[in-house]
Amino acid sequence: LGLLQETAVSWLRCRLGRSAPAQSWLETREQYGARLKRCCDEINKDLDVDDLCRAFPKRCKLLDDAEGGRLRH
Repeated sequence: LGLLQETAVSWLRCRLGRSAPAQSWLETREQYGARLKRCCDEINKDLDVDDLCRAFPKRCKLLDDAEGGRLRH
């Protein structure tokens, strides 16, 4: 189990990589913004973002209970 933000970043990075145009250097800022929004929409539709967000307080509690130690996998 990684950090929660690492999971979300991984989800987005994977989709952005798969959707990159062949000549990505020609992609305009507006095109990139639209592609980024499509990837975010796909993540929200297909993945359990709500559960990822709800896991954060639980993981903070586990970390506090461990007195700042490492969480078990």
